[in-house]
Amino acid sequence: MSMLAFLPWLQITTRQNAAEFQLVPFQRGLAPAGQGTPEQDIIDGVLAPYHAGGAPIAYATLIQTTGGNLTRDLSDEERGALFIFSELLSVAGLSARELFGPGGMGYRNRDSFRLVIQGFSDDHHGTAITTRRRDGSTTNYLTEDDYHVQKPEHTPLPHGNTALDFKLLESLLDYRECKDWEAIYEAILGFNLANTDSSDISEHIEAVLLVSALERLFECPHGKEDDLAKHFSASVKPTETIDPNTVFTSSKTLKFKKSKSVRDMWIRDFFRLRGNLAHGKIESKYPPEWSLRNHLLLGSFVFPLALKLKLQASNAYQLTEHDCEAIDMFEKQLLHDHFAPVENRHNHSAYPWNRVKDEADQRRLGWSEKDFF
Repeated sequence: MSMLAFLPWLQITTRQNAAEFQLVPFQRGLAPAGQGTPEQDIIDGVLAPYHAGGAPIAYATLIQTTGGNLTRDLSDEERGALFIFSELLSVAGLSARELFGPGGMGYRNRDSFRLVIQGFSDDHHGTAITTRRRDGSTTNYLTEDDYHVQKPEHTPLPHGNTALDFKLLESLLDYRECKDWEAIYEAILGFNLANTDSSDISEHIEAVLLVSALERLFECPHGKEDDLAKHFSASVKPTETIDPNTVFTSSKTLKFKKSKSVRDMWIRDFFRLRGNLAHGKIESKYPPEWSLRNHLLLGSFVFPLALKLKLQASNAYQLTEHDCEAIDMFEKQLLHDHFAPVENRHNHSAYPWNRVKDEADQRRLGWSEKDFF
């Protein structure tokens, strides 16, 4: 059976290679095979049920593996490798996403990188859908007129070329045979699942997933606050550590007597909040110093950085200047409530997140000018 692997909600503008995989731009009627060609007609037909804005998607991303064409039959092993690749692509995309950007541009979530592997044949005009059940599975056949897949409302509409952290992606692909790969991959799975933005996954479940992802990344198997705080604080280390006593009241710092940094306070606070939620409490009895939404935002920002630091410790990645700036910025972001009301939502600088970023950019430009002159 012919098969096509594609990401319906992701748009790129140029072919990009990553290990044995190639990301191929799709444009309805034109690419990748060319206008009027039989192959283009087939690919257009396979993607026709996928809709956004009331019409079949005009752009998407196809995945081609080395040594084969786009629509060849794929073995179970090849399909498994493609799904692993989609998880790595997701964390690389989330690493490059923009938070609090103008008009939401540059934002994406896990479902932006949702992979579909569609089997098809020329003599059947329809789709067989197999779904899981607790007692097995069920398969339903839908005609091409009945089968439509609407872009999820929580998934941003792709615009232009999606930014991807290709350096991180390539490092992860090269790392697949290393001894601690299983821990890293499982941490990535938890992180990705905590970043779907889907209403089907509540925020308290996302908190459980995100803290668990950090624990798995740092290989903290015993569920101890001190273990996670020790590994996290030692790894995610900015150039200048902020002393909690200089920015917080004594009533707040007394809750974290062991903390010598703001990031240590934060990870302990997140761990304690997660502990309450993980034991079936929809409303946590623990009064956190950072709100749940702030914890999820900050945790989702710092996880890719922690992942890069973990890879660098194994000589599998080298931090970029941008990575170092983000690590230095993290503790400063911890000092703000990023969901407090702002006077003008259309003003970029009204958001604390952007002010911290702008200040970091100004310092960097200042250093560059000083060095130049």
